[in-house]
Amino acid sequence: MKAFLAGRRIAFFATFLVAMGLWAYSALKHALNFSEVEAVVERVEEVCRPVGEPVEAANAARCAEASAAARGRWWREQAVHVRYVSPADGETHVGVVVPQGGQAAVEAVRLRAGERWKVLAHDREPLVVRAR
Repeated sequence: MKAFLAGRRIAFFATFLVAMGLWAYSALKHALNFSEVEAVVERVEEVCRPVGEPVEAANAARCAEASAAARGRWWREQAVHVRYVSPADGETHVGVVVPQGGQAAVEAVRLRAGERWKVLAHDREPLVVRAR
């Protein structure tokens, strides 16, 4: 029994270390490649996509399909259309941010057109923008 519990502790610790490593990699990647910029919200819309499809497949027209679907699971998310100045080229660009989970998703529900919202813009690719 002691061997079983020791093995279980080792597995838990290994899982914890992997999770912390992935979190650290993600945080380091954002810190090295993205800059926080202030964006102006142009509009906020609800978008839908079936569970298992990538975020890029989400759009507003699919919400009617999701409402009519008798079965199947759908994700409903807020897409925030923003205008921002990219640190990559100093030009103004328009992008769409679909925050998933966390504080950014909560903020997206409350946003209105014309408000300012902090986003992460890529330092070398001017059209890449993400939620903070």
